[in-house]
Amino acid sequence: MLYEHRGRQPVVPESACVAPSAVLCGAVVLGRRACVPRGAVRTAEDDEVRIGADVVVMARQSRFYEAPTDDRRIDG
Repeated sequence: MLYEHRGRQPVVPESACVAPSAVLCGAVVLGRRACVPRGAVRTAEDDEVRIGADVVVMARQSRFYEAPTDDRRIDG
């Protein structure tokens, strides 16, 4: 579903795929061939949310991990 929020609407190119149960709200801009599968939600509040070309947006994280207790940084 696509919703207007704060006067802005999602931008979805024809080549992108958005499932009927996915939600894009506000200034969310999808790139070419981006995929937003069922259950995924992306909302833009005060600025644009840009999702690049060929990106798959996941509905939620499938695995959780406990952050290390030292100062190491985990990216990804």
